[in-house]
Amino acid sequence: MPVGSAFRVVVTRDSESFVHRATLNNTSANVAFIDYPFTNGKPEAVVSVTQICNPGGGVGVYNDYPAAVRFNAGRERWTVFKEDFAPI
Repeated sequence: MPVGSAFRVVVTRDSESFVHRATLNNTSANVAFIDYPFTNGKPEAVVSVTQICNPGGGVGVYNDYPAAVRFNAGRERWTVFKEDFAPI
């Protein structure tokens, strides 16, 4: 890491953390819509994403592409999306 690097570290309570799984019912193209009470209808929420391929130690799918989050005002939901526009 370069000298002078800075990082914002946020620690949340377990009740504010969750695992979102992309399914056929919550995805469209390169976007997965999050349905969670702490984020629904809240564009001011602070949402970040860390990809994991085996949540809880179970079977999962590895995604080797950059992912990010943004708020979809039309659906009033946060989304996880693949920045390369490849389908989820």
